[in-house]
Amino acid sequence: MDPEFGAPPIQANEPLLYPIYGVCKQLDVPVFLMSGPTTPNLEFDNPVAAGKVAWTFSGLPSSATTVFIRM
Repeated sequence: MDPEFGAPPIQANEPLLYPIYGVCKQLDVPVFLMSGPTTPNLEFDNPVAAGKVAWTFSGLPSSATTVFIRM
């Protein structure tokens, strides 16, 4: 999931996404969240948001990837 690419962009810990995370946890479906400088607006690409999702939905099979590119 890359919610920061949505229209409007949102962070991974936006409560609007909580029902999706809840169903994924219930069905044991992994959630993959990405974070890095490839998004159109770095303001919405905060790796802390993925951590908050993991904390709120403990037991949710998930993976978060952070990519940093040195310029």
